[in-house]
Amino acid sequence: MKKEALKLKSLSQRLVALHENIWILDTIKWDDRIKDSFFANGAKELPKLGDDYYNERSRRDYDRLQVAFVELALDIEKDLAPSNPLKQMLLERTQEFITVCDMLKNRGNKKFAVESKKLYGSSLDKFMGNKKLYQVSEQLLDKMRVSHLDELTPPEKKYSAKKAQKFIQSQMDFYLGEGSCNVKIADNIVSDAVAGADSIKLRESAKYSQQSMESLVVHEGLVHVATYKNGKAQDIAPFLSVGSPSVTATQEGLAVFMEVVNFHSYPERIKRICERMKAIHMAEQGADFLDVYRYFVEKEHVAEEAAYVLSARVFRGGDPKGGSFFTKDISYVKGLLSLTDFIDKAIDADKPEYLPALFHGKLRLRDIPSLVQAEEEKLITAPQYIPKPFNDVNGLYVYFSLFQSLFNYK
Repeated sequence: MKKEALKLKSLSQRLVALHENIWILDTIKWDDRIKDSFFANGAKELPKLGDDYYNERSRRDYDRLQVAFVELALDIEKDLAPSNPLKQMLLERTQEFITVCDMLKNRGNKKFAVESKKLYGSSLDKFMGNKKLYQVSEQLLDKMRVSHLDELTPPEKKYSAKKAQKFIQSQMDFYLGEGSCNVKIADNIVSDAVAGADSIKLRESAKYSQQSMESLVVHEGLVHVATYKNGKAQDIAPFLSVGSPSVTATQEGLAVFMEVVNFHSYPERIKRICERMKAIHMAEQGADFLDVYRYFVEKEHVAEEAAYVLSARVFRGGDPKGGSFFTKDISYVKGLLSLTDFIDKAIDADKPEYLPALFHGKLRLRDIPSLVQAEEEKLITAPQYIPKPFNDVNGLYVYFSLFQSLFNYK
């Protein structure tokens, strides 16, 4: 192996090892006793976290971790040649975790929101011209609110977590290979499901519809787990398995897009991801937890528990009184729209190789040209797990060309 490749491998392995100490969502989540107390008080008072809640959740030495990331960034600058197509990706990924440490050190105060916006963005960010991201999301939400869509009955959630576990596990064994992904039941997660590195957790108390189970297969399994496994399989660049905040939009955009093109989505699902953007925008405008919760219960007629979860997703890591919040959930709308635009432009530019490259690992859309170059230079290998429609892009070419022609898509 060439000297440059050995350096890249060593530096990548250092990032992977350091990343094992960073658990953003576990470090900021609210436990069930906060929710139980909120509803026991009639949903009339702000959730009570306690003065030392976040420190009790994690006492990691983020100062020391931050120093380690700084040292790694300096070594990447020094050791890798400027011509290395993966250098900038590795460097920016490392620098990002310096900011992550700042964010986690400031849980519960206003600087947490400042660092979150640096990492994930803001609902006020400009998107596709002069419109702000929340405005684009509102337009999409309006499309999902039209009367005939409101009349559609969402799929019935009648299956237990155990039934869902059995179904999703069988699908993961089929698509990724037996033993490649462990589907398990947990009682300590906020969402109905969440993907780990090579696992999927299902919330024990949740109910699932056939459509939602099939959606979890493509969303959590064929995107989140598959991209982790593809990144981990890279001998020289295993850092592609590392999920950092900047890759979240591409990851969630891919996952939601896969739901849509496999016909596993439905209006309520798209409304929910747009509502997450709305909740973040409200928090950025000064709303507290109760303001957000009441808005969704009273104005959008969201069920009380769902409204709590929606609000908690925004204020986890922050302060229910307002001013400190978490902006990760803009990634769903931002990622879906950015990905759609990226695919459209790749097809226009006749770059079919850009589409399967989306599954090289955890990446940003702007990384794709560098990853294609790295594959040509034998620094990385082609991804092993590429789901339809990305393993044969003929369908995407037809899909996007058709809608460009018929609906003046551009």
